[in-house]
Amino acid sequence: MVDLWDVRADRTRRTAITFNLVNAAMAGLFLLACLIRAQSPERGATGVLLATELVALVVGAVGVRLGARLMRQFDRGRVEPSGFEALSPVTGSTVEIVRPPA
Repeated sequence: MVDLWDVRADRTRRTAITFNLVNAAMAGLFLLACLIRAQSPERGATGVLLATELVALVVGAVGVRLGARLMRQFDRGRVEPSGFEALSPVTGSTVEIVRPPA
Protein backbone atom coordinates (compact mmCIF):
# COMPACT_ATOMS: atom_id res chain seq x y z
CA MET A 1 0.00 0.00 0.00
CA VAL A 2 2.98 2.32 0.49
CA ASP A 3 3.64 2.18 -3.25
CA LEU A 4 0.31 3.90 -3.88
CA TRP A 5 1.89 7.24 -2.94
CA ASP A 6 3.86 7.16 -6.20
CA VAL A 7 0.98 6.06 -8.44
CA ARG A 8 -0.89 8.56 -10.59
CA ALA A 9 -4.54 9.12 -9.66
CA ASP A 10 -6.02 7.40 -12.70
CA ARG A 11 -6.77 3.88 -13.87
CA THR A 12 -3.40 2.66 -12.57
CA ARG A 13 -4.27 3.70 -8.99
CA ARG A 14 -7.65 2.00 -9.19
CA THR A 15 -6.00 -1.16 -10.50
CA ALA A 16 -3.39 -1.06 -7.72
CA ILE A 17 -6.04 -0.63 -5.02
CA THR A 18 -8.14 -3.45 -6.50
CA PHE A 19 -5.02 -5.64 -6.71
CA ASN A 20 -4.29 -5.07 -3.01
CA LEU A 21 -7.89 -5.72 -1.98
CA VAL A 22 -8.06 -8.92 -4.04
CA ASN A 23 -4.83 -10.19 -2.50
CA ALA A 24 -6.10 -9.36 1.00
CA ALA A 25 -9.34 -11.22 0.24
CA MET A 26 -7.40 -14.25 -0.97
CA ALA A 27 -5.25 -14.24 2.16
CA GLY A 28 -8.39 -13.93 4.28
CA LEU A 29 -10.02 -16.88 2.54
CA PHE A 30 -6.96 -19.06 3.05
CA LEU A 31 -6.84 -17.96 6.71
CA LEU A 32 -10.52 -18.92 7.02
CA ALA A 33 -9.74 -22.33 5.48
CA CYS A 34 -6.87 -22.75 7.94
CA LEU A 35 -9.13 -21.90 10.87
CA ILE A 36 -11.82 -24.29 9.63
CA ARG A 37 -9.22 -27.04 9.34
CA ALA A 38 -7.86 -26.29 12.83
CA GLN A 39 -11.33 -26.53 14.41
CA SER A 40 -12.16 -29.79 12.64
CA PRO A 41 -11.47 -32.89 14.76
CA GLU A 42 -10.19 -34.99 11.85
CA ARG A 43 -8.51 -32.04 10.06
CA GLY A 44 -9.40 -33.56 6.72
CA ALA A 45 -10.88 -31.93 3.67
CA THR A 46 -14.61 -31.29 3.92
CA GLY A 47 -16.89 -29.87 1.25
CA VAL A 48 -16.94 -26.43 2.86
CA LEU A 49 -13.16 -26.42 3.20
CA LEU A 50 -12.62 -27.50 -0.38
CA ALA A 51 -15.07 -24.87 -1.65
CA THR A 52 -13.36 -22.15 0.41
CA GLU A 53 -9.94 -23.10 -0.95
CA LEU A 54 -11.20 -23.23 -4.54
CA VAL A 55 -12.77 -19.79 -4.20
CA ALA A 56 -9.48 -18.51 -2.75
CA LEU A 57 -7.59 -19.93 -5.74
CA VAL A 58 -10.00 -18.22 -8.17
CA VAL A 59 -9.58 -14.94 -6.29
CA GLY A 60 -5.80 -15.47 -6.49
CA ALA A 61 -6.05 -15.93 -10.26
CA VAL A 62 -7.85 -12.59 -10.48
CA GLY A 63 -4.98 -11.09 -8.44
CA VAL A 64 -2.43 -12.50 -10.88
CA ARG A 65 -4.35 -10.97 -13.79
CA LEU A 66 -4.46 -7.57 -12.04
CA GLY A 67 -0.75 -7.80 -11.23
CA ALA A 68 0.04 -8.45 -14.89
CA ARG A 69 -2.06 -5.43 -15.87
CA LEU A 70 -0.17 -3.29 -13.35
CA MET A 71 3.15 -4.41 -14.77
CA ARG A 72 2.03 -3.45 -18.28
CA GLN A 73 0.79 -0.05 -17.08
CA PHE A 74 4.00 0.73 -15.18
CA ASP A 75 6.31 -0.48 -17.95
CA ARG A 76 4.40 1.18 -20.80
CA GLY A 77 6.99 3.88 -21.49
CA ARG A 78 10.06 1.88 -20.55
CA VAL A 79 12.02 0.13 -23.26
CA GLU A 80 14.73 -2.31 -22.25
CA PRO A 81 17.37 -3.46 -24.71
CA SER A 82 17.13 -7.03 -25.87
CA GLY A 83 19.45 -9.45 -27.60
CA PHE A 84 22.92 -8.12 -28.39
CA GLU A 85 21.85 -4.57 -27.56
CA ALA A 86 21.72 -5.56 -23.89
CA LEU A 87 25.40 -6.52 -24.01
CA SER A 88 26.63 -3.20 -25.41
CA PRO A 89 28.27 -0.81 -22.94
CA VAL A 90 26.12 1.94 -21.52
CA THR A 91 27.12 5.43 -22.59
CA GLY A 92 27.34 8.08 -19.93
CA SER A 93 28.15 5.55 -17.23
CA THR A 94 29.56 6.88 -13.96
CA VAL A 95 31.52 3.72 -13.26
CA GLU A 96 34.94 3.31 -14.79
CA ILE A 97 36.67 -0.03 -14.89
CA VAL A 98 40.40 0.31 -14.29
CA ARG A 99 42.81 -2.61 -14.61
CA PRO A 100 45.30 -3.00 -11.79
CA PRO A 101 48.93 -2.30 -12.69
CA ALA A 102 50.89 -5.38 -13.76
